[in-house]
Amino acid sequence: MSESSIFPQYIELGLPQEFLDMCKEINTTPVEVLHGFIADLCYLQNTVADPRPDNLSRHGSDESRLANDYFDRVGYDFLNQTE
Repeated sequence: MSESSIFPQYIELGLPQEFLDMCKEINTTPVEVLHGFIADLCYLQNTVADPRPDNLSRHGSDESRLANDYFDRVGYDFLNQTE
């Protein structure tokens, strides 16, 4: 399965050098970090019984809760409301 058929949308995203440096310090990639955050935020599960084609899976219940706390606290829904 090609990568383009796994994800319904792709974006081009500029990343600050500080983020790239953080990833490099821990020997990971920005894609792995961002996919991990998205998996935690969306409670994605990749199990043997129910495998995901994209292989994304949350890191744990605490990580999912913290990702959701962050998302709620930032207030994206409030910031994007129109009057």
